[in-house]
Amino acid sequence: EQAPEMLSNADASEGYLKSAEVRNLLNNAASSRMYHAQCAEMLKEAVSSAVEKKDVVRIGQIGCQSATLTSSLTTALQEYISSDRVEYVCTAPEESGLADIQRALGENIPKISYEVYDTTTAQGLTPRSFDIVLTFDPQGQMQSKLTTLSELVVEGGWLLLIEAVHNTGLLNVLLAGSRTQEKALSEIQWCKTLRKTGFAELRTLTSP
Repeated sequence: EQAPEMLSNADASEGYLKSAEVRNLLNNAASSRMYHAQCAEMLKEAVSSAVEKKDVVRIGQIGCQSATLTSSLTTALQEYISSDRVEYVCTAPEESGLADIQRALGENIPKISYEVYDTTTAQGLTPRSFDIVLTFDPQGQMQSKLTTLSELVVEGGWLLLIEAVHNTGLLNVLLAGSRTQEKALSEIQWCKTLRKTGFAELRTLTSP
């Protein structure tokens, strides 16, 4: 019954969509699980390529927001993590955010490190310290953080962005009305932006 108001005024949905019940519903929806699985496959492909050149591959998941997504990603890499071929680091801007992720993951995923890192200040992590950086920013500020994120990646490394390319009313609702801060780029525009930032080989992933 709240749908009409939320579609016409996405800001009105913020409080409702921040509830644990709704977040859990969205994270565990069939479409979300399919999307997480696709992201995991792309990450695993990047790792498979990287381990051919390095004994240990460092992965930084910047701004962890969803334990469901993190679980999908790390489960796909379990053989690499268990054999110490991958070091997986989860970050969040505040200790409280990291604690929430740790509680949600529990003991299911060992060998994960947790670090406080705020992309707005770029403090907390060493530049050029990750072979693969992966991030999802529901606040719609990925473009302004792109340079900071790219500086975390080693030469020849990977930057995996989970980013929407359409700015619709429904998208605003699903992301709690926060997509209005930056206009969503199209797939072509993102490719151009990434090339300007120094990334040469580009791949895109279409959500289900």
